[in-house]
Amino acid sequence: MGNDGGSIARRDELVKVKVGKPVQEAARQRRARWSTCALSKKPLKQPVVADGLGRMYNKEALVNWLIQSKVNDAKGVKDEAGANMSHVRKLKDVTELKLHDNPAANIPKNGQNGSNGHQNSDDEQLPAPFACPLTGRPMNGSHRFVFIRAAGSGAVMSESGLKAVLGSSSSSSSSNASAKATCPITSATFEPGYIALKAPASSSSSSSAVAPLTASNVADVIPLNPVPEEEVILRAVLQASTATGKKEKKNGKRKNGDEA
Repeated sequence: MGNDGGSIARRDELVKVKVGKPVQEAARQRRARWSTCALSKKPLKQPVVADGLGRMYNKEALVNWLIQSKVNDAKGVKDEAGANMSHVRKLKDVTELKLHDNPAANIPKNGQNGSNGHQNSDDEQLPAPFACPLTGRPMNGSHRFVFIRAAGSGAVMSESGLKAVLGSSSSSSSSNASAKATCPITSATFEPGYIALKAPASSSSSSSAVAPLTASNVADVIPLNPVPEEEVILRAVLQASTATGKKEKKNGKRKNGDEA
């Protein structure tokens, strides 16, 4: 059983090859979140839409689900996805995204034709299908990405890229969450919210750091695939907005009834 001059291998040396597996699995799951539809689990293929929680869907899959959910409701059939999709009841509840194809995804590899990374999202050798149009960074989970949900936009870019553009365009707007800004991709006007705020001063934050997302600074910039803490905040904001909309609608009907 000797390896080198009669030495016996230690157990940690024999099993060390297994250490990387959890890391590889975590990377695979992270990549899947950024390259597959949150509903159908199939590779993202344009047109792609996103909801207020920063989840991405193939538009076709979402439309089919909306139609089927109405049929299920009418029949009293329980929808397994319904519990996590209660915030999406119509197409107006999502934003169609303007995604920028990753040029690297079209470069042939190993003699094969490029495929924009849409064919197999589990293949770790394939580059991310989309990238930031401002910085060129791949949309693979290694960098934070956002989308602008304001009317006429839907643009997707890296958080740092948008922060840099806002900071260079106007020193006054870069510190005002409610000041209007112009989308660098579509020229649509939007309210930047948290991304226009400076991060709290600390030894670890840089001048380009973004302030944390809170319920009070959620506006037109929504992080894609946010961390769990941010998703809780976004869900609370959506619920509050829905409640306000229902109340206003109810008050409107009551007012019309009084006038009649």
